[in-house]
Amino acid sequence: MGQFRSAVLTGLVLAASAGQANANTTFLCSFPYVVTPQDGTRRYRPALVLRYEALWTKKRAYAIGDEADEVSVVPNRGGVSFVGVTAAGEVMVTTIAKDGQAVHSRHLVDGTDLLPQQFHGRCRDSD
Repeated sequence: MGQFRSAVLTGLVLAASAGQANANTTFLCSFPYVVTPQDGTRRYRPALVLRYEALWTKKRAYAIGDEADEVSVVPNRGGVSFVGVTAAGEVMVTTIAKDGQAVHSRHLVDGTDLLPQQFHGRCRDSD
């Protein structure tokens, strides 16, 4: 996980440096476990796979899928979080620790029912 730690720290340092070019990092995340209030923790097959491209100097990132959806970047001492809001107003948060451990949370509402989901897994830089 040394490469991952190096990519995160390098990105955060570049983001803080004035005048740097668009430094970026692509993260590939795999979440094989899901936790819900109804089912508890269970294996999620196939694993949820997410990819993010972080543009550190702009404090923006893109969730890469069929389309690239812009998400906010929230750096912290222990890693980084990506926060996105869907067209329906649902909030998605992915937090990646420096050691590669990660959690992805979905905050969903269906009518009057709250349908929270939290996925657990790992991310790595894919650059």
